[in-house]
Amino acid sequence: MKKVLFFHCSRYNELTPVITMGLWGLADIAAHMGYDVKIIHTGIEERKNGRFAIEDYLEEDIVLIGFSAHWFPMTKESIDLALEAKKNCPQAFIYMGGFSASFFAKQILEKYDFIDGIMRGDSEMPLKCLLKSIENDKKDIGSIPNLCWRNGDIIVENAFSYVSKPEDLRDIDYATYDKYMFDYEYAKNSVEMSLKYADFADFAITDYEYGKTFYLLTGKGCYAQCLFCGGGISAQKMISNREKCLFLDDNHIMKTVYDAQKLGYRTFYICFDPLPQNPKYLSYLRRMAEAKLDIDLFFGFWQLPTLEIIDEFKKVTNNLLFELSPETNSDRIRDKVRGYSFKNEEMYKVIQKCYDEQIYVHIYFSYPLPYEQSEEVRSTRKAFWQLNTQYVHYIEAFYIKLSTDPASPLYCLPEKYGCKLIAKSLEEHLEECYKSCNGNIMVHSAGEDAAREQYQYILFDNNIKAVFKYNIKIVITAFKNVDEFVDYLDEFYKECLSKEVYLQFHTGSDIIDYLITYTERSSVVCSEWLIEFYKYVLYLANNKLKKMELVSSNIQEEKSDDIYTLGEGVEVFQVTYNFYEVCEKLIDKELVPVEKLPEAKFYLFFSGESFEINESFYDLLTAYKSNTYDSMKSVCSAVAELYTDQEEEHNYITQDLMRISSIIKEQKILK
Repeated sequence: MKKVLFFHCSRYNELTPVITMGLWGLADIAAHMGYDVKIIHTGIEERKNGRFAIEDYLEEDIVLIGFSAHWFPMTKESIDLALEAKKNCPQAFIYMGGFSASFFAKQILEKYDFIDGIMRGDSEMPLKCLLKSIENDKKDIGSIPNLCWRNGDIIVENAFSYVSKPEDLRDIDYATYDKYMFDYEYAKNSVEMSLKYADFADFAITDYEYGKTFYLLTGKGCYAQCLFCGGGISAQKMISNREKCLFLDDNHIMKTVYDAQKLGYRTFYICFDPLPQNPKYLSYLRRMAEAKLDIDLFFGFWQLPTLEIIDEFKKVTNNLLFELSPETNSDRIRDKVRGYSFKNEEMYKVIQKCYDEQIYVHIYFSYPLPYEQSEEVRSTRKAFWQLNTQYVHYIEAFYIKLSTDPASPLYCLPEKYGCKLIAKSLEEHLEECYKSCNGNIMVHSAGEDAAREQYQYILFDNNIKAVFKYNIKIVITAFKNVDEFVDYLDEFYKECLSKEVYLQFHTGSDIIDYLITYTERSSVVCSEWLIEFYKYVLYLANNKLKKMELVSSNIQEEKSDDIYTLGEGVEVFQVTYNFYEVCEKLIDKELVPVEKLPEAKFYLFFSGESFEINESFYDLLTAYKSNTYDSMKSVCSAVAELYTDQEEEHNYITQDLMRISSIIKEQKILK
């Protein structure tokens, strides 16, 4: 049996772990034509084997090798592997497809002569034609729609005429991981195939336990024109020759859901909403509701849903997550950059409705946007913090860096929108892409110069939120309002940048440590408990308290004139506020005020664990921490004086503290 291989490339970047639904569809088409088909995920295979070499997968009976270059970060690896594929499997037709390959089709073929073709736009019917042509010694390759190919030194562009229709897709199965995934038994448990969509969020979903996510294809195309999007109406025409949206029929969608459930998926993500005023998804939602499916449903809206539409989703499941993308808190900017715009007043009503209905909502702001001024960026930052702190649960805002999508209006006409491109050609784009393995590829600059400082602050905002997670809702109550909190953060960020302290931030603990240092000398007015709360988060919030066991079977008598201090990474502190109660209540979706405790509590942190201790032990450790005593005995004597002025009792306490000191030295609490 002749073989076909498709490669999903993810080794050069951290942005493309998920195989596109279209690739599964192409695999199914080839299989129905009688070919042995496999999809190879390069990231999964590299982790499994400790290396990735494409020659390990190549055999003489392979006739076609396809590389998915849908998202641009996949392009460089696809090109590199295509070279190795041609060397090791010269009989195979080597081609690329996907949005990015389609946009740069001619440049790729002109530059890389080991790539035989690029399939532009939709590939369902053209793939059938290509396989038939290969069977016929490629005699009719010039008639395959959408194919760009090499005829000697000449690049031939066949008619760009095929645009898929619902009937072309009707017999394609998309939930076919078990059929076409290379080494499925290993791959099905991999990180990439088990991704849970909402795991990237800082605020955890706690009302239900969502599972690994299936990305449900319900259609293709778009009628809107967002300036930054490479999938809008003009880009669809340029890349896929598509002028009208394609909607999969309800039976097809329902079959895919049932098939995905058989593979162990219960969480479905949909982001296809091209007709928000007349949503086509209502019909399959009603089918889902009638079927009483046991699913979680995550949906990305392209405009605001009506209150009635929200109710339709609730008929399907209570396990919902909605995505809204205002991009900015400025109505003025949103009207300019988004195809489907809306006003803040409407958006906040929808958010409140979702909160009242206990529906999780992710809200996306982005930067840098054309026309944006410094104060508008700062207003969006305030909205970001307001949304993340005013609701005790369910609502989370994100601030993401835009990519510069090839084929987007911003990419094609940067000057028109007041932007500049850092990279334009394929090679320049590949070079920028290779620098950005863990971030969106942004090759444009936008907004006024004064906004640049605010853009830097956004990176810090995201880090602060990621470090504190839900506890940021407590932090902000130390300030009079969001404005004062943002002022405080801005001064902190300025210091971090001017002194380049941020270069030393390797962990969240590093950020909190410097926040403590900064706040201790800051003139910003905030509640007196804030520094203590930072320490609580640093040492206690993520650790279960343990009892301190001061037992040893091998105590060696220490010389009384030896000098000791606290060991590496050991901290001792007291808590005088009800932080434990406040944090526990927050887990239960209730925000209670921070109040003074009747009596202080004392804690020890070492070896990554937290222990509640008594006051005398706290006093002993604090004395060692002070480094003001010249021996173990003098430390213990000084602490004993805090509790008695009777000589006999003082001596007894001193000896007891000496014994405890020997034990904690053995445990490396002292050094």
